[in-house]
Amino acid sequence: MWAYLRMAHGLVVTGREHFPRTGGVLVVGNHPSLFDPAGIIVTAPRPVRFMAAEVLFSVPVLRLYCRGAGMIRVDRKSGGHNAFRAALKHLQEGEAVGIFPHGDLVQEYEKRIPKNGALQLALRAGVPMLPVYCEGTAKSLPANKFIPRPLHQIAVVYGEPFTIPVDRKDFKNDEVMNAATQEIMDRIFELRGKAKDMVTAAPYEPIAPFEHLYREADRNPRIWEDMTRTR
Repeated sequence: MWAYLRMAHGLVVTGREHFPRTGGVLVVGNHPSLFDPAGIIVTAPRPVRFMAAEVLFSVPVLRLYCRGAGMIRVDRKSGGHNAFRAALKHLQEGEAVGIFPHGDLVQEYEKRIPKNGALQLALRAGVPMLPVYCEGTAKSLPANKFIPRPLHQIAVVYGEPFTIPVDRKDFKNDEVMNAATQEIMDRIFELRGKAKDMVTAAPYEPIAPFEHLYREADRNPRIWEDMTRTR
C-alpha cells in the first residue's frame, strides 16, 4: 500500500514527530475517502487500528486488507457497542486507535454534525487525541468508488496531541459534549492549509507507463525519430 500510494499518488507526509511513540492514543481525522485510513496507516510511525464499517468486511479484497490492518468491525445495526468496547480495550492496552468523528464519508463538513463517540472514547480510556488531515484522497478515490484515480497527489499532516477537559458527569450534557466535539474538528481542520500547500508545492512527477521514456525523448529528439521508424 505504501509503494502504491507513493508511486501512483505521490504520497507526502509531515508531522510524524508529533505521533506519541508509546501509550494509548486516539487518532482523529477527516474522512472524505476510503483512502484516508490507508494513508494514515502507512505513514504512522506505529500500528493504528481503525474502526471500520461492517460492510467493508464483506468485499473480498477489502476484507483481506481490513483484517491485515487489524481494523475493528463496527456493526451499525447494533449501534456499534461491541466495536466501542473493543476500541476502548485496545486504547487501555496502550495501542493507537483511529476513528473519524463523523463516522462516515463526508464531503461537505459544514452540513454534517460530528458524533460524540470519539470524545467519549478518549475520555473513558484516558488517552490524548492526535489530529490528522488527509488532502487529495477525495480525488484519488472518490466516495462510493472502488477504483482509484492515479496521478492525484495525497498529503497527510499530523498535528500535536491534545486533550479536552471534560468530566464524565458531562457525558449527558449535549451542549458541553457538542462543543467539545466541535473543538476536535477544529483541531483537525487547522491542518488543512498545510496539507493543501503540500499538495500544490511538493515536487511530484507521476509515474505512468512509458513516462520516463517520454521525458528522455523530450531531451533527445532523435529518440522520437527512432521510435517512429521502429513503429
